[in-house]
Amino acid sequence: MVAITCALFDEVYEITRLLKQTKINGVPHYIGKIFDKDVSLFLTKPGLKKKGLLLRWLKLYKFDFVIHTGFAGALQPGFEIGQLCDIERVLHADYTEHFQVSHTQNSKTKQHIITANKPIITIDEKEDLAHSKNATFVDMELWNLYNLFKENNINTPIVPIKIIGDLVAEDDFLEKEIIFRPYFSSWSWKTKLKILFSLRTHFIPLYKRKRFLQKTLLSCLKNHLNHLPQS
Repeated sequence: MVAITCALFDEVYEITRLLKQTKINGVPHYIGKIFDKDVSLFLTKPGLKKKGLLLRWLKLYKFDFVIHTGFAGALQPGFEIGQLCDIERVLHADYTEHFQVSHTQNSKTKQHIITANKPIITIDEKEDLAHSKNATFVDMELWNLYNLFKENNINTPIVPIKIIGDLVAEDDFLEKEIIFRPYFSSWSWKTKLKILFSLRTHFIPLYKRKRFLQKTLLSCLKNHLNHLPQS
C-alpha cells in the first residue's frame, strides 16, 4: 500500500476525487485505488502541524512507500509553473542537517529543496534562500517529514513529488494565493463569493493556474505510482 501526504486539500483536489474520505481511530484520511495501487492520503497542514495524527495514520496500514506531494516555490530562474522538481537533497532554513533523497528513477539533474517555517513570499526572501543555502526550491513540510521519520525510527521510503507552484520573479503571488486557497475546500457559496470579490481581477488567473496545477500533480502522481518498485 502507498501512503500519500500533502499539506493542503486544494493541492490534491483532483486526487481526492478518486478516493473515499474516511475516519478510523479518530484519524481523518482518504483511501482507495489509483490504477492498481492501494493508496491512502493524509493532509498534514502547512509545516507538518498534524504530527501526532500523522504518526497514528501511519500505523493504520502497512505502507511500502510514502509519497509526499504538493506544490513548491522556485527560488531560481529557469523553471516553469507545473514543472516537476528533481530533488536530490532536503535542507532546512534553520538547521544544518540535511537528508538525501533515494530516487526510484534515473535523473540527470539534481536540485536541493529547502523547508522554511513560514511562506516565502517576496523576491528578496527567495533570492536570499537560494544564495545563502544553495537551494533551488522551497516548501514547508518535506524536511520536517524526513526528520519525523528519523526521530520515530520509521524506515518506510519517502518519495517526494513536488511541482512548481510559483516562480522566483513573482513578488506577491503567495499573498493572493493564500486568500484563494479555501475556494476548493469550502462548501459555502458565501465564502466563495467573498474570495471572488476580495481577489477581483486576480481571481480568474489564480483559478486557471490552480486547476492546471491540480491536474498536473495528479498526472505526476500516476506516473510515479506506475514506476514504484514492487514491495
